[in-house]
Amino acid sequence: MYTDAGLTIPIDEQTANYESTLAEGVERLKALGFLPTARLETGNPGQKIADVAEEIGAQLVVVGHRPQGPLARWWFGSVGSYLVKRLRCSVLVGQTEISDDEFEQLKQPGEMPTADPASALPSE
Repeated sequence: MYTDAGLTIPIDEQTANYESTLAEGVERLKALGFLPTARLETGNPGQKIADVAEEIGAQLVVVGHRPQGPLARWWFGSVGSYLVKRLRCSVLVGQTEISDDEFEQLKQPGEMPTADPASALPSE
């Protein structure tokens, strides 16, 4: 169980909330034409993300950024910086948060092209 401000939240409930958030994120990415891989893990975030990325042979790892003061960054470190140093694949650190309305506009047909891996290959 986890205690926050005097409230106790059962670990099963926390896990269910995290799984729901993860599933929503996967569905959002799929709606934009991506084929995401997602897993819920516990432990050191940088190490876990890097381990999974290496395990699945990821070509790109996308993480968010939460502004921190210099003391917090020194104490906790930066997951993005850790991943850039450890991984051999590309790492994208997203810093822009968009609203649900903005996201819905991105999903409109014709607004955003879907990723076509074949179009990135040089023609022979």
